[in-house]
Amino acid sequence: MKVLFKSVKVVDKHSKWNNQIVDVLISSGRVEKIAKKIAVTNIKSYEFKNACISPSFVDMNASIPEPGLS
Repeated sequence: MKVLFKSVKVVDKHSKWNNQIVDVLISSGRVEKIAKKIAVTNIKSYEFKNACISPSFVDMNASIPEPGLS
């Protein structure tokens, strides 16, 4: 499945796209293409205002107890 995110700001200091507004094409859960404008047809696309995209975050302090316990 492919999804296109349009007009998102890249937040990744290791990327040449950092702090730029771009289109991002996702295919099978992975970034396939990043460009200023991506023209594709017949795929689901979302247009954003003031949205950011970045590598995933992991909460290293999260704790998950046994089911039923808090």
